[in-house]
Amino acid sequence: MATQDLQGLELVSGGFKTRAEEASGASFKIGEILKLSSGQVTQVASDESTDIFCFALQDSSGVQGTLIDIVVIDETTVFFGNVYHGTIGSAISDEDNIGVMYALYVASNRVHVDIGDTSNDAVVIIALANNEKGDTYGRCYFKFISAVLEGNDAAS
Repeated sequence: MATQDLQGLELVSGGFKTRAEEASGASFKIGEILKLSSGQVTQVASDESTDIFCFALQDSSGVQGTLIDIVVIDETTVFFGNVYHGTIGSAISDEDNIGVMYALYVASNRVHVDIGDTSNDAVVIIALANNEKGDTYGRCYFKFISAVLEGNDAAS
């Protein structure tokens, strides 16, 4: 089996496009998952499991209050990205991952599904890339679980 490059997320479907103000100190890149902080958007961290808000359609400007193009995430929004595990030999995409909830892993302005962490649930894998089953850092399709989305009472 092959080893896939760790890549940024791709938005497959769902959500709605709008604009939001950038928070002070934000340093996100296009394709990152963002949260709200005092009504403005900033990047999420690994293991983030509350107040997930949107997907960045452009890099942060570095200037607080700048309007940024985003896609607001809801329960129907589907993403395509890599699986990740802290031990490379365990970062294998497998059909057993489908339907399981996992945490986010964020590094180098890229967001991945951390299949080694089932205690900080944020996403659920819904399918694997057709020809990457068994690959190291194989890619998958996933959705955020409703409890972690901004505005959901369970996330508060």
